[in-house]
Amino acid sequence: MVARKLLTTPKGVRDILPLEAVWRRELEARINKVFVGYGYREVVTPTIERLEVFSKGSELDEKMYKFVDRDGEILALRTDMTTPIARVVCGRLPEEKPPIRLCYFGNLFRYDDPQAGRKREFYQAGVEMIGDASPEADAEVIAIAYHSLQAAGVEDFRIDLGHVGYVHGLLAEAALNEASKDRIRECLMHKDLVGLEETVRAYQAELGRDLMEIFLRLPTLRGGMEVLQQAGALTKNPLARQALENMAEIFTVLKWYGIDDSITIDLSMIKKMDYYTGMIMEGYSKELGYDLCSGGRYNNLLATFGSDLPATGFALGLDRVLLVMERQKCSSLTKQSIFRFCSPGGWNARRIQWIMQRRTEGLNLETLNDLHVNPEALRNVFVFVDDERLIWYGEKGKEEFDLEGAVSFMTMHSLEG
Repeated sequence: MVARKLLTTPKGVRDILPLEAVWRRELEARINKVFVGYGYREVVTPTIERLEVFSKGSELDEKMYKFVDRDGEILALRTDMTTPIARVVCGRLPEEKPPIRLCYFGNLFRYDDPQAGRKREFYQAGVEMIGDASPEADAEVIAIAYHSLQAAGVEDFRIDLGHVGYVHGLLAEAALNEASKDRIRECLMHKDLVGLEETVRAYQAELGRDLMEIFLRLPTLRGGMEVLQQAGALTKNPLARQALENMAEIFTVLKWYGIDDSITIDLSMIKKMDYYTGMIMEGYSKELGYDLCSGGRYNNLLATFGSDLPATGFALGLDRVLLVMERQKCSSLTKQSIFRFCSPGGWNARRIQWIMQRRTEGLNLETLNDLHVNPEALRNVFVFVDDERLIWYGEKGKEEFDLEGAVSFMTMHSLEG
C-alpha cells in the first residue's frame, strides 16, 4: 500500500489541476498581450540565484529557501523577480539604451505560513521599466497594472497609490531611535490602527503634539487629489512635500489615461521591501483581503549591481487572480472544449488523418482506444459508425452527423465555450 504522504505535496505548495491550468495559461496570454501592447519584452531568469543577489534588495532573508551546492556556493530559490532583473540589466544588457522595458512570468518561493492566496511557491507576472525617472513612467506602470487586472476579468478592483517619501519625511522629523521608528512603520505596514495609536501616544514627548497628531491622522489621508492638499498643510518637511508634488504629477498623468476613478491615494502606505524610493502601489479586489498586485519606484537598486539607473515596476500575483476568478465563478475565463472520439471497430488511416486535420484547424480532440467500450454507456463522445458517419452521444441523447456536420457541431460548441 502506498503511504498517503507520498500522494500529497509538501506544506505550502500545491498541484495545478487541468481546469485551473487552462485558466492559468489563458490568464498569462491576456496579461502578456497587455505587456506587449505597452512595448515590454519578456525576460526569463533562473529559479536559483546566488544568495548575494537577493541580499542586494530583499528584506526576506528569513523567508528564503537557501542551500549549498556541491561547489560550496550558497544559493537561494528566488524570492522576488525585481532583483534578478536588475542583475540581468546590469550584467547582460549594459549597452542597451534606456528606457529598458522588460516583463516576466515566473514562480517564486518564500517560507511563509500557508493560507488562502499565500503559498510557499507562487506565480507572478510583472513589468520593470529601467532608466526613466519621470512621473510619466510611474503612471505607465500603474496603467499597465490597471489594464492587466481589467484584461484578467477582475471585477470591482481598485489601486491604492502611496509614496514612501511622505512617511519617511515625517519620521525624519521625529526625535526617535530606529527601533521606535521601525515600530511605527510596522503598524502602518500591517494597517494596525490600534497599535499605531498606542505607539504614537507612547512617544508623545519625543514626537511633540503636532507630529503626534499627524501620525494619528495618517490612516485617514485617503482619497483623491484633495488628500494631497490636506497632507501638504500638515507638514513643511521638504522630503514629505516633494513626495506630495511627485504624487500630484503622477495622478495628473493617470487622469490622462482615464483611470483616475479607480485610483485611491493612501499616504499611510508603506512597504516591507526597503529598496522602494518613491511611488508605491497596491491593487485590491473586494473578493480578497490582501493585494493582487504590488510595486513602485526603486531608484537605488541597480546601483548595487554597478549601473546607477532609476527604475519602476510592479508584480501581479497570478495565483491570487485565479482565486478571485474562482470566487467570481470564472465568468470571464473560457472553458476548454475537448471532444472525445471512439472507434469501436478499431482505428484506421482514414479516421486518424481526419482527426489530425481537425487538430490542425484548432479543435481539441481526444481519442479512446478501448475496442470493447459500449458506445451506449458513453456520454459526450463521438463514435465512428463508419469512415463517413459519426454518432454524438450527448447529455440530451444521441445525434448522427456526417464528417462535415461533426466539424460544424464542434466549431459551434467551441465558440460557445
